[in-house]
Amino acid sequence: MLIGRKKMGTYAVEIQRLSIQLMGAIVQGLGLCPMHLQEKLGAGLQFMALNNYPQGSSRAGDTVGLAPHSDIGFITILLQSSPGLEVTHHDDGGVWTPVPAIPGALHVHLGDHLEVLSNGRLRSLLHRAILNTDEERISIASIHGAAIDEKVGCAEELVDERHPRMYRESSFHDFLDFLPTNVKAYRRFVETLKIDSA
Repeated sequence: MLIGRKKMGTYAVEIQRLSIQLMGAIVQGLGLCPMHLQEKLGAGLQFMALNNYPQGSSRAGDTVGLAPHSDIGFITILLQSSPGLEVTHHDDGGVWTPVPAIPGALHVHLGDHLEVLSNGRLRSLLHRAILNTDEERISIASIHGAAIDEKVGCAEELVDERHPRMYRESSFHDFLDFLPTNVKAYRRFVETLKIDSA
C-alpha cells in the first residue's frame, strides 16, 4: 500500500468529491435539501491521517493500536490494508466487532458533527484500532467537516416540539481545545455538547 505524493494528492481530491456526494445523500435521507452542506464541505476541512500500526504481539494488553474514539467531522472515509478496525454500537453493551478488511473497500464512519447536525437521529461511530498479530496495518483516514472555526449546530428543520434541540453548537477549533485534557480519559467530544434536558 505504498503511495506516492502525486497519487496521494489525486486520492485526496477524489475522496473529497466522494464525501460531498455521500453527504448530499445523507442529508437528503434526513429530509434536508441535498445541497444543505455542499458549500460548507467544499470550503471546509479535509484532514487526512496516514496511520502505520506495527505488527502486534499476542500478549494480553498489547493489542490496542488506537484507543476508542469517534471522529469530529461529518464523515470519515477510511481505507485499510489489513484487519484491525473494530466498532461498537451505542446499544450493544460495548461489544467490539471486527470490520473485515476488503481490498480496495472504503469504510464510511459518521462523525460527531453529523450527530449534532441530525439532532441525534444519526450517531457517530465509536471505533478503535487493534494491532494485527499477523502483519502491520496501514490505514488512510480522510475526515471531512466544516471550516475550523465554523460552528455546526442542529439543523433547524430537525428541531421541533417532539424533537427538542439536543446539542450545543461547536467547531473543529472547539474540538482541538477539548483534546489535551480529555484524550487520555477516552471521553467523546459529542458527549460534552449534549444539552441537559432535566
